Amino acid sequence: MFYIRLKSNNPYYNLATEECLLQKACNQFILVWQNDNAVVIGKNQDKNVEVDMEYALENDIKIARRMTGGGAVYHDLGNVNFSFILPLGESYISDSVAFIISMLKGYGIDAQKSGRNDLCVNDKKICGMAMAEMGEYQLLHGTLMYQVNMEVLEKVLTPEMSKLQRHGIKSVKNRVANIKEIVNKEEDTDAFISFIEKYIKREMKVQEYIFTDEERNEIQERSRYIRANS
Repeated sequence: MFYIRLKSNNPYYNLATEECLLQKACNQFILVWQNDNAVVIGKNQDKNVEVDMEYALENDIKIARRMTGGGAVYHDLGNVNFSFILPLGESYISDSVAFIISMLKGYGIDAQKSGRNDLCVNDKKICGMAMAEMGEYQLLHGTLMYQVNMEVLEKVLTPEMSKLQRHGIKSVKNRVANIKEIVNKEEDTDAFISFIEKYIKREMKVQEYIFTDEERNEIQERSRYIRANS
C-alpha cells in the first residue's frame, strides 16, 4: 500500500487527486489531507439547499462537489481527512473502518460505528464517511473533526430540519463533536496528524508515493473541472 500526505489545502485539487488515483488504480493507497474553509457536498446534493451561499461567499468558503454520496460537510484546517483506495470487496471497507477505529482508540477515543457512514462518541458524530466504485477499485473517504470551528459550521450548513429531527436534535452543531474536546488535550491539529502518520507507518506496510509530472497535470485539469461543476 502507498501512503500519501497531500500538502495542498485546496479542496478542488485534493478531490481531484482522489478521483485520478481511483480512475487509474492498480495499487492500494491511503491518503491524509486537509481542506481550508470549504463545504464539500455529495454528488447529488443541491448546494442552494444545503449551504448558506451568501454566508459562504462573504466568508470566502469554497463549495466543492465530491464524487461520493452523503451529506454536506464543512472543512477547515481543524478537520483531517483520510482516503482509502482499495480493490472491490466489502471486507476491504470493513477492515479500513476498523483500522480508523483502532487508530482513534490509540489516541484515547472510543469511537463506535453508527449506521453505515458515521463514527460517534456518546452519540456525537466525530467522523462521516462515504464510498464510490470505479472499475475494479473503490474509494472510502472520511472526515475526522479535531478542532473544527463549530460557529462557522453552524452558520454555513443549512440542512433540511427533517434530517435533524430524525436524530432528535435542533441543530447541526448539536449532533457533532470535536475530538480535541473529547480527549481534553492541548495538542493542535498538526500534532494529531503527526500521530496519524506515525500510526499508519507503524501498523501498515506502506511506501511513500511520488506523483509523476503527467499525474500532476491530470490532477490540475481534473481540479478545474470539479471547481467548474461544484
